[in-house]
Amino acid sequence: MSGALRLLVVALVAALTGSTAWAAAPELKDANRHSFALVIGSRSYRHTGEIAFAHNDAAAIRQFLIDDLGYRPDNIALFKDATYGQLLRWFGSERRPQGKLFRSARAGRSNVFVYFSGHGVPDLKTRAAFLLPTDTDPDDISTAYPLALLEKNLGLIKTKIGPQRRLIVMLDACFSGSGSRGGRIRIKGGLIPNLSPRPEIIRLSAAGSGQFANEDDGAKLGLFTAKFLAGVRGAADSNDYGRRDGVVTWAELARYVREEVSYRSERDLDRRQVPEMPADVPLDWRFKVAARARLVAPSAVRPLPAKPVLLQAEQAYQAALKVAYGSGAARDDKRAFALFSQAAAAGHIGAMAWLGRTYLSGWGTKVDGTKARMWCEKAAAAENPVGMACLGDLYRQGKSLEQNFTKAHEWFQKAADKGEPWGMTGLGALYHDGTGVKQDYTKAREWYEKAAAKGYGIAMLNLGFLHRDGHGVPQDYKKARQWFENAATKGDAIAMNKLGSLYYNGQGVPQDYAKAREWYEKAAAMDNATAMSNLGILYRDAQGVKQDYTKAREWVEKAAEKGEANAMTSLGLLYANGHGVPQDYAKARAWYEKAVAKGEATAMYNLGVYYDEGRGVERDGAKAANLLLRAAKLGEEHAQSDLRTNLAKWHFGTRRALQRKLSELGHYSGAIDGNWGPASRAAFEAYLTAR
Repeated sequence: MSGALRLLVVALVAALTGSTAWAAAPELKDANRHSFALVIGSRSYRHTGEIAFAHNDAAAIRQFLIDDLGYRPDNIALFKDATYGQLLRWFGSERRPQGKLFRSARAGRSNVFVYFSGHGVPDLKTRAAFLLPTDTDPDDISTAYPLALLEKNLGLIKTKIGPQRRLIVMLDACFSGSGSRGGRIRIKGGLIPNLSPRPEIIRLSAAGSGQFANEDDGAKLGLFTAKFLAGVRGAADSNDYGRRDGVVTWAELARYVREEVSYRSERDLDRRQVPEMPADVPLDWRFKVAARARLVAPSAVRPLPAKPVLLQAEQAYQAALKVAYGSGAARDDKRAFALFSQAAAAGHIGAMAWLGRTYLSGWGTKVDGTKARMWCEKAAAAENPVGMACLGDLYRQGKSLEQNFTKAHEWFQKAADKGEPWGMTGLGALYHDGTGVKQDYTKAREWYEKAAAKGYGIAMLNLGFLHRDGHGVPQDYKKARQWFENAATKGDAIAMNKLGSLYYNGQGVPQDYAKAREWYEKAAAMDNATAMSNLGILYRDAQGVKQDYTKAREWVEKAAEKGEANAMTSLGLLYANGHGVPQDYAKARAWYEKAVAKGEATAMYNLGVYYDEGRGVERDGAKAANLLLRAAKLGEEHAQSDLRTNLAKWHFGTRRALQRKLSELGHYSGAIDGNWGPASRAAFEAYLTAR
C-alpha cells in the first residue's frame, strides 16, 4: 500500500461460514462457544504515517466473527492502535511466552482467531520482520514485536488447543519497510523471512515476495481482506469461480481470492499482488451462501457445469467497459481491447461496436480503419447505436471509407435518435465545422448540450471550445473553464491540457504557471503530446519552475516523437541555441523541416531565416521567400511584422524572390529589384487577405 506497510496476521481456528444476511447457525455457535479472538487495528502511529483502513479492517473482522462464525462478543478482544506493551501482554515475550492470548484459549475447546492490521518493519541485516507498535519509532526496532517470536508463541497456543482445532495465519502485508521514513525497502526471498514452516499451521498471505499489499478504496478495507470476506459470503460461488450450487469449497475460495486480488491490483493500481493461498487444504468447514450454502470436503465436489457462452461474453463486455471508462491507473486500454475482442468473438453485439471504436481510435491497439468498419457495420446492422455512431465517424474522417459528410450525418442522426451521445456529439461537430451542413454554432451547441447531459466528455470539451472562442455564444473563459473541468473529470486529456493553457494565459482565471503545470502534467500522464510540449516550454522559459533545459528537451522530445509539430519546433530552437544540447544548426534545421511538413508556422519562419542567412544551409532566397510568405499567411507574427516594416534585415536576394513570388500570385506588377517600397507592401497585404 502507498507510503506505508500494513500487516494483517490472523491465527484462525474456526468452522467458517459466510453471510451477513443471517445469524450464525446454531451448530456454529455451539462449536465456537469457547472460541476466542484477538483483533487489532493500528491506524495512527506517533512516528510514521497512518494505515487508512486499519480500524475498518478490525471492525469488519470482528463483525465477521460474530455474524458468520458465531463467536460470542465477550470472547473478542478488540484493540485500536496497539502499543508495544499491549502486544507483549497479549502475544507474550521471550521470557514469558504465555501471554494473555495463551491464557484465554481453552485446551481442546477453543478456536483462536488473531488479527493484526498495521505497520510492519524489516531488519535488513538479519532479514527478520517485526510488527510495529503505534508508540515505536520505525528507525529503532528494539521495541518492535518480532514475527519469529509471534510464530513461536502461536505454536504454544496450537499445542494447547490440540489437533482437533486448526490454526491459520493470514497475512495481508508487504514488507516495504519504513526505516527510512516513507522509503520502500523490499525484502527478497520470502514475505516473512524468519517464519519456519509448520505443517499444523495454514498460512494465507496477501502478496508474494517483494510485492505490495494494496487497499480496496471502495470497500475501505485491505484488498486481500475485502476479497476474502466477499468470497466466503458467496462471490467465490459465482460463474467465474464456482458452481453456483450454494456451496463454496476451499479450492473455489482460494481461486477467487488469488485471481480477484491479482486482477484488481494490476487494473486499479498498476501493481502486482498475487496472494499465496493453498487450494488443497483438507478442511470440512462449511461456508454458507445465503441460507443454503455449505463448504464441503473435496470428495463431495461435483463436476463444474458448462457455462453459457453469451453469459461469459456479457461478463467480459462489462469488465471491458469498466476499464475503458477509467482514468489514470483505473484505465487500461489494452485490457479493454482484449476483453472487447473476446466478447465480440462470442457474438456480443455491444462488444462488436466497442471493438470497432477501439480500432477507430487506437485504444489499446493500432488504428485500423478496415477492422473498425467491419465491426461497426456488424453492430450497426443489429441496430446498435454505438456501431451507428462509429460508422458516422468513419465517414466523417474518411477512414477505410471515402469521406462523405452526408452519410456521416445520416449515421450520426440514427445513433442520436437512439439516445447515443457519440452520435449527438458527431452531429454537433458537423454543425460546428460546417462540414456536410451549413455552419451553425447554435445547433452545434444544442447537440453538444444533449450529449453532455448524458455525461459524454467529448461533448463537454467541445462546449468549452465554443465558449472559449465565442462561437454561437458570448466569449466566456469562465464557462469554458467549467466545461473543460467537467470533461477533465471524465478523463479527457485534451480538456486537461486546455485547462493548463487557460491558467498559462490567464484566461478566465488569474495567470498561474504552477496550476498550468499541474494540468499539463495530468494530461501528459495520459499520453497527451501537446501537454508534453507545453511542459517543455515551461522548463525552457522558467515559467513556474526553475529553468531546466535538460527537462525541457526531454519533454519536447517525447512530444515530437509522438508527432507534435510545436514540439518539433521547440526542439529545433534548443539545438539552434545550444540549450540543453550542443549547438547544432543541422539538427535544428531537420526538426524545423519536420514541423514545416506538418504546417507549423513558427518553424516555417525559422527555416526561412536559415535560408535567408545561409545558416547551416546554402543561402537560397527563393526557399526563404516561400517559407516566409507561408508563415505570414498562417498568422506568424514575426513573419508579418518583418515583411511589413523590417525588410532591411532580409538579404537582397530574398527581397527579390519575395517580389517575384507575389508577382506570380498576381498581387505585384512592379520591378523585381529588391526595393521594398509601397507597391511591394501593398502586394503583401493583398496576399494576406486573399482567399
